[in-house]
Amino acid sequence: MTMLADFHPSHRVETLVLLGLFLPACSRWYVQPTAPRELIGTQHPRSVRVIRTDHSRVVVAEPEIRGDTLYGLAEQGLGGRARTRTRIPLDDVGQIAVRKIDAVRTGLLGAAVAGVAAFVYAVATQGEE
Repeated sequence: MTMLADFHPSHRVETLVLLGLFLPACSRWYVQPTAPRELIGTQHPRSVRVIRTDHSRVVVAEPEIRGDTLYGLAEQGLGGRARTRTRIPLDDVGQIAVRKIDAVRTGLLGAAVAGVAAFVYAVATQGEE
């Protein structure tokens, strides 16, 4: 019996979950040249990274601008799962960034996954002939 014959369907799910964990490696934060009001008003990003004038950083989910303040949910902890309501005066925003797909990183990850799959297949079918 080969290794592939022993490959249980639940392992496919585990493999997909592991690949999903690598997806953040395919994106990165890009500082935007536009003002926060314009960026949030036109692009409606799901989250933004705010770099304050004191150089501290915070990722804000569901950002919205009301008056002269940025409101949203500050993401904390691993993966940003813990969220607390926050408000940041626009005068305290030094830069604002949005997360976008990085084509080079995505291509490298795809090539690495294909290489590993080819290696596993070659090892698994090595003694079948």
